[in-house]
Amino acid sequence: MEKIIVPATVDDAVLLKNIDDVSFDKVFHETLEYYYECFDKGYECYMLMVDGLPAGGIILRFDDEDTIGLESFAIVPQYRKHMLSRYLLDFIDERARSYKRIVLEVYVN
Repeated sequence: MEKIIVPATVDDAVLLKNIDDVSFDKVFHETLEYYYECFDKGYECYMLMVDGLPAGGIILRFDDEDTIGLESFAIVPQYRKHMLSRYLLDFIDERARSYKRIVLEVYVN
């Protein structure tokens, strides 16, 4: 299984939304506007590709010089249980090394 994390561009907004939509029981963002706003706000968006296919996505925001926020973290259901979450978490850990805090907010149902 070849896996790689690639930066997403604004042209990937539809793909990021689709990843989120199939990864969660609840649709959190009904329209693409949220994803376009992430790019406008300077958030970093990444896609996890497995064998050339989208398998997950993350969106990182920068709250201040000390704090990075994990805005979105998604793994497409058919790619779960392949240690891909660990792969994404290791990437986030490396990206956040210069920050003192990582913030994660979750929805509970």
